[in-house]
This record gives sequence, structure tokens and C-alpha cells, in this order.
Amino acid sequence: MFRKLEILILSGLMVLSVGCGPAKDGDTARIHDSWNARYSYDLEKRRLVSSFDQNKRGRSWGRDELGKVNFDRYWTGRPIPSQNLLPQHKDRMDLLREDRWYEAERERLATRAEEMEKEATGEKDEADKVEEQAPIDDNPMDFVPGPFLPQGIDSETNSPDNSGEIPFAPLPLEPDFPPGQEDASPPLDLEEPPSPFAPLPPL
Repeated sequence: MFRKLEILILSGLMVLSVGCGPAKDGDTARIHDSWNARYSYDLEKRRLVSSFDQNKRGRSWGRDELGKVNFDRYWTGRPIPSQNLLPQHKDRMDLLREDRWYEAERERLATRAEEMEKEATGEKDEADKVEEQAPIDDNPMDFVPGPFLPQGIDSETNSPDNSGEIPFAPLPLEPDFPPGQEDASPPLDLEEPPSPFAPLPPL
């Protein structure tokens, strides 16, 4: 019993001594490599590949021809080269689909409950009767307005009588001019009009 306890204590001390040892010059945490990684697109596999210093670091993912995620992996390096994140993605999508299904089912049940309530109270039958009684006009020319008859015009009183008069009499003829003066202008009035600036009357 004491022997096992001593082995556990020694093992713990060795792990602590190795983990707390001095770091080498230039060593950085692997998470920094993931932060500084850059993406490149693999055209053949349709993947975004994250890499740093020619090594895969960070998250890389890809999609199939239908746009669904078929590759999702996080590269960390040693001691675990990478971690497959695709199962977690599928589980998350399944939960989303399940939530959408439950939401649609709740809406369907609520609609069905309203219909059953209307059937029980007879509101649905009355609505159906109103729809049946509504006239149905199959005339495809509903958008054409009806004939318009102007108001205020009495066709009987304005109709010409049979007294022999022409309803539209011709215009009077032009006055006769002396021979050779057909194109002469009418005589001008040579009388001088009163001046608007007449002298004022004496005071």
C-alpha cells in the first residue's frame, strides 16, 4: 500500500518537474500558431485549409457538391495532431432540425384546434354558406368599365325640329369690296384719341 503511494507521489513530482522546466528560446504556445494561421482554398476538395509555417494549424472545413459540410477538423499539432469536429456539427444540425419540426408541429396543432372549435360552434358552416351565396362572375372582362352616358343632356329637347331650318347654319359671307381692292385693308380711324396727359384745369 505504501509502495503504491510512493510511486504515485514520485510520478507526480516528475510530471511537475518536466512541465515547469525552462522554455527554449523561440518556443511559443501552439494556440498562437492557430491564431496566426492563414487560409488557402483547395479547389479540388472544396476545402478551406488553415496553415501556419507550412503546417496545418487551426480549423479547416469543406463542403460537398450540395453545399453541406462534409469535413470539419481542428489541427493542433502534438501530442494530438487533429480533432474531428464533424460529429459535433452533425449533432448541432440535428438539434436545429428537431426544433424546427417541433415549431411546425405546434403551429399545425394550433391551427387544427381553431378549426375544430369553429366546427363545434358552427362558425365554419356559416362562413361556408356565405361563400356559396356570394355571386361568382366568370366574366373575364371585369376590368373594362361600363358604358358612360353624360348627364345633363336631354336628347329630346335638343333634337332639331322638322321646320326646315338647318341645324348648322353656314357662316356669313365676307363683305364685298370694290373691283381691284379685294386685298385692301379696312379704312383706319384717323381721329386722334384724347391725350392721357391733358393740362390740368386752372385753380
